[in-house]
Amino acid sequence: FFLAQQFFLLIFKVFFGLCKHLQLAVKEQKTKSEQAQENEKIMKALLEENSAMKNRLDDLQCVNIPPRSSSEGCISKPCCSCDGKALEEMRSQYLKTVSKIKKRHRVLV
Repeated sequence: FFLAQQFFLLIFKVFFGLCKHLQLAVKEQKTKSEQAQENEKIMKALLEENSAMKNRLDDLQCVNIPPRSSSEGCISKPCCSCDGKALEEMRSQYLKTVSKIKKRHRVLV
């Protein structure tokens, strides 16, 4: 009788340990799933913002912007290639910043 009781206690401990292990695994999987969903939302928002920036860049590349004041020594008609280069540089800096944010977010996850 004593051996049977010991055997059942051993089985109970093993079963209880498996249940705790499974609960922990389910909790970890749920956390990873939530993090993946959050990453997907962030990625989607960044892609939309990037697309909007590209559209703005295309719209602004050949727009002649009048100077604020001729007395300030401004050029009356800036060349499109100069404006395009500046906007392209801004876009490049934006993309680098987005990349850094993504890397930091991945490290935190």
